[in-house]
Amino acid sequence: MLPNPVSRALRILALALALPAAWLAGCGGSAHHDTGSLPQPAAPAPRAEAASLTLSSPAFASGGAIPGRFTCGGADVSPPLGWSSAPAGTGSLAVVMVDLDTHPQFVHWVLAGLPPKARSLVAGARPPGAIDGRNSFGTTGYRGPCPPPGAGAHRYEIALYALPGRPRLPAGFAFGQLSGALGGALAVARLQGRFGR
Repeated sequence: MLPNPVSRALRILALALALPAAWLAGCGGSAHHDTGSLPQPAAPAPRAEAASLTLSSPAFASGGAIPGRFTCGGADVSPPLGWSSAPAGTGSLAVVMVDLDTHPQFVHWVLAGLPPKARSLVAGARPPGAIDGRNSFGTTGYRGPCPPPGAGAHRYEIALYALPGRPRLPAGFAFGQLSGALGGALAVARLQGRFGR
């Protein structure tokens, strides 16, 4: 005896509705837990801000105007810096300078591999053994503030990171190759300055 056509149609319809529901239940969770494509911060925050680590420059006060010598309108050399002793366990120091008023932040300077006992940088100098990274201009080493004319003063931040080890980096390394190590810093000190054209 042939099955009732109406009941057969109902069974097919029920099966058709059940299959997509089962598929969605099995795949829906994975989409929400996949964080591999999430954007990563340009400069990860260190584990702790160290009150004992301070950074300054004899060329300008914190929050003050950066002299033209250290910008694209002058000699375009890195400013002199001085800092307090790094915390115990520091294996190396790194310096990063970014423009806080660009999105994403524009990297002007990345310097890694400074010895942990170093206490200063002379203007325009790179200590022996230190490694220059690539800036957002696409060149290696320091490139000073250079905001668009008439855009007003931009804020620039120089950060000194005390790292527990010495990252293995090639000359001209990309900032992303160092950013992971910055997130594990033992301490950080920051200095801000302003410049406009």
